[in-house]
Amino acid sequence: MRHLFPIAVVLAACPSPSTGVPLEQDFDLRPGQSVEIAGTGQTVTFEAVPEDSRCPTGVVCVWAGNARVNLRIHRAGRDTSVALNTGIEPKAVTLDAVRLELKDVTPVPHAGMRTQAGDYRITLRATGPR
Repeated sequence: MRHLFPIAVVLAACPSPSTGVPLEQDFDLRPGQSVEIAGTGQTVTFEAVPEDSRCPTGVVCVWAGNARVNLRIHRAGRDTSVALNTGIEPKAVTLDAVRLELKDVTPVPHAGMRTQAGDYRITLRATGPR
C-alpha cells in the first residue's frame, strides 16, 4: 500500500489528454502535422510551403516577398484546402465562424541556401465568435 501513494501522486500531476489548441492562442505546426482547434470541430493540417519568395537575410530587396502555405481544414466530415500568405492577401480565412490567421513562417530564407520542405514551421492563430 505504501508504494501506491507515490504512483498516485505522479499520475495526478500528469496533464490530462489535450482537447486541442485553444482559441485566441498562437500555435505552431510543422509539415504534415495536424491539430484540433478546441471546441470548434475543426482540424488543421499544414501540408506544404509551395512558394517562398521572401527576401533572404543579408540581402537588400525592393519587396519583402511572400511565403504561401497550403493548409487542409477538416470540419463536419469534409476537407477544405486553403492557401494563406505572409505578404499578400489572403492572410486569413474564416470557416464556420472560426478565423484562422497565418502569423509567421520560419525559417527566414538565407542567401544562397534553399530551405528544405521539412524545415518549415508555421505559426497560426484561431479566433472564434465572441
